[in-house]
Amino acid sequence: VWFDVNMLDKILFNLLSNAVKYTAEYGFIHVVINRTEGEMVSVRVEDSGVGMEPETMEHAFDLFYQGEDGRNKGTGLGLALSKELILLHHGSITIQSEKGRGATFEIRLPLGRDHFTEEELAKDMIFYEPNYEEARIFLQEDAAPKDLVGEAAVALHEQSILVIEDNAEIRAFIRRHLEGNYEIIEAPDGDTGIELAFERMPDLVISDVLMPGKKGFEVTEIIKNDLRTSHIPVIILTARGSMEQQIAGLKTNADAYIVKPFHAGFLEQTIRGLLANRATLRGHYSSELPTSGGGLPVDKKTERKFISRFTAIVEDNISNDQFTVNDICTALGMSRVPLYKKVKAVMGYNVNEYILHVRLQKARHLLLHEDLSIAEISFQVGFSSPTYFATVFKSRFGVTPKSFKQKGRTG
Repeated sequence: VWFDVNMLDKILFNLLSNAVKYTAEYGFIHVVINRTEGEMVSVRVEDSGVGMEPETMEHAFDLFYQGEDGRNKGTGLGLALSKELILLHHGSITIQSEKGRGATFEIRLPLGRDHFTEEELAKDMIFYEPNYEEARIFLQEDAAPKDLVGEAAVALHEQSILVIEDNAEIRAFIRRHLEGNYEIIEAPDGDTGIELAFERMPDLVISDVLMPGKKGFEVTEIIKNDLRTSHIPVIILTARGSMEQQIAGLKTNADAYIVKPFHAGFLEQTIRGLLANRATLRGHYSSELPTSGGGLPVDKKTERKFISRFTAIVEDNISNDQFTVNDICTALGMSRVPLYKKVKAVMGYNVNEYILHVRLQKARHLLLHEDLSIAEISFQVGFSSPTYFATVFKSRFGVTPKSFKQKGRTG
């Protein structure tokens, strides 16, 4: 079989990453290769994961299709680009799946080289070195490191809540009312709660005030003043309900103050409201922001500082095809786990998705405003191959870089 090793490697990386992502512990993932009738070779990736609904399966290769059944959420360029690359090889990629019974992706490639034109064949032998960070950037936009969510990688719920409360009965009460919609993480004291906040990066924190170790106000202040967790909404839960005490709680930048005893429905509505507000802020931060931070609350200034540093690091390294997430971690002094969660929570992007977005936007600008060849532009925006750049560009914008450049100049 004649194929571009670089491209096929990314395709298989994508299919295997999806299989791992949607297959629970003790499930299976099989890779089967055989020769079929009609001078073709077949590569099948089979898993015992969550499977797909018929509608999701029908649109699996559509650009940015969002499935409603948990699989294919945020697929972005992944499967769409994989199909595009397979078509360049004059092959095909298909899927068979049932909800709850796994999925099988099959790639078929023709044997020999007669189906390629001379222009499609490389003139010289090309040395290949796997670059899985690049594969993540261009294929796995929504993938986080495997240790990012630990056991929650196959959890049913997308959002998690950390409950810091020394009273086991109250923790159990909160869990009963919330676990149908959220993943619940529990901590019996303030010190454990802070550790879990940094380790698990929950979407929201509910904290008691009076408890062993650090008190609720201290916990809130630490969470709100740390760059890793400053975006997380915090609800203070306490029996101390005087106005002065509530004001003291809000001065720590807590987002809400609920007095015991409380109605479960009121707590649930407060949570929904805070998470909705966070989603609104995410849209605000992911759009263009003014450079001045004057007038922003303390925690919002912290978010702004993080966004400015993060975007500057990415933009300064756009032309570097060896640029990785680890470089961002080093520059920011953060590990991969909190970085992925922080960027997703604050900006609504996955780290790799954001890098791809910036690279392609710069490519559009260069195509319209600079007299450079497609190859020169591809290297300036950090792609290791002009052919791969053209394929990714077309998958995102529906037109090749050459056509985009010509239309821009004639329009």
